[in-house]
Amino acid sequence: MSGSWSDLGVEWALLALRIAFVAVLYLFLVQVTRVMIREIRVVAAAKAPVLPKAASTHHPVDERGLIVLDPGDTWLESGSYLPLGGETFLGRGSGNDIQVDDQFVSTEHARIIVEAERSIFIDLGSTNGSKVNGENVFTPVTLFDGDIVQLGQVRFRYAATLDSRVVS
Repeated sequence: MSGSWSDLGVEWALLALRIAFVAVLYLFLVQVTRVMIREIRVVAAAKAPVLPKAASTHHPVDERGLIVLDPGDTWLESGSYLPLGGETFLGRGSGNDIQVDDQFVSTEHARIIVEAERSIFIDLGSTNGSKVNGENVFTPVTLFDGDIVQLGQVRFRYAATLDSRVVS
């Protein structure tokens, strides 16, 4: 009998090792899938449509920016205005135009492209994602005056005026 008990113990140990191997393999595949999805989002965001800018001799007053609604635990102050122009990068890294030092914000989290008549918000495949008006952003989104943009725990309101008229 003692021989059969030891064989039974070895069989259970081998079964446990097989289950552990399958679990580790599954976790690896989940991580690979997450990275692939993030990269696909970055490539899709890079192909955002860009309209040609119209040539104009008139230079309108263009005031487009973000107003901090909820700074979370960052250095940003509630109510402060952060101007936008051209292409603005947002993220935790020091190389961004607007640095958002929040633990849930990626190093290179998002960008906003300001064009003649519209502004486009693009999530750059951030780990925790971005939201516009409470909806997760997976593709480029046109921002409209008053839209709420959220990166991590930080919330902004998009403000846009052009020659005393509101623009998208």
